[in-house]
Amino acid sequence: MPPVRGSRRGAAGVVASGVLALTCAAAPAAEDDWARTYFLEGGAMPACGICHSLDAAEATGTVGPDLDLLEPTEQQVYLALRDGVGVMPAFSEELPEDRLRALADYVARAVQE
Repeated sequence: MPPVRGSRRGAAGVVASGVLALTCAAAPAAEDDWARTYFLEGGAMPACGICHSLDAAEATGTVGPDLDLLEPTEQQVYLALRDGVGVMPAFSEELPEDRLRALADYVARAVQE
């Protein structure tokens, strides 16, 4: 049987793409861990879970809307976090843009599951 040309290169590519996939998968998981912790405990006050219910975060707040029932989009959550809504304060002073986006992404995906 003749040797397969490029098999070493092909194997390296498969390994490299597997490592890349694992690296990419780890980043969202780390962001989700941060977002869930921030939702429950906050850094700024009040923490999201004090006011809002969100099953994925095991939060049972009753002051603000139940996010599982409201099912906001990522953009709606982002704008609410950035600008505030009603009595909900804006979090743009406490959180940098990438963290606002990560938290919005987490909530929007959580309510869709």
